[in-house]
Amino acid sequence: MRRLGARLIMLQLVGLVVIFALMGLIYTFYLRFQESYYCRPASLPYYILIRSQTIRNFPQLSVVGDVVFHYGCGDGPKFPDNGISYKSSDSTPSLVSIYSAYLQSCGYTRAHDAFYDEINCFMFAGQKGWVEIVFGESSGLVSVTEFCEP
Repeated sequence: MRRLGARLIMLQLVGLVVIFALMGLIYTFYLRFQESYYCRPASLPYYILIRSQTIRNFPQLSVVGDVVFHYGCGDGPKFPDNGISYKSSDSTPSLVSIYSAYLQSCGYTRAHDAFYDEINCFMFAGQKGWVEIVFGESSGLVSVTEFCEP
């Protein structure tokens, strides 16, 4: 009788593990098929969707408030992307110099364009894609997006 009870408990535990594994797989597929998704750092969607090491390790300087990560699957002519947005209390010129150094260490080079520089949008080109940094001058918002060729 004791053996039967132990086997029944073991079978129930195996069943629960299988059910939770299937639920995790379904959730992963659900996330991967989202057109656009926003998540917080260290959340399950962050680990599943934000695959770019450039974005995961992006310097977050003088953060005011929350940091939000973005995943885009790339539909139509738009390339897939990963991004990070947050508010910073630092000035735009100091952030541009620090971000430029970081992106150059990741293999990107700055694409100078007077029009983009004038509107506080900075582009960096790399082998697999490009990075776009947009600054909200009055709000302090920093938005960084890496577009990767599929």
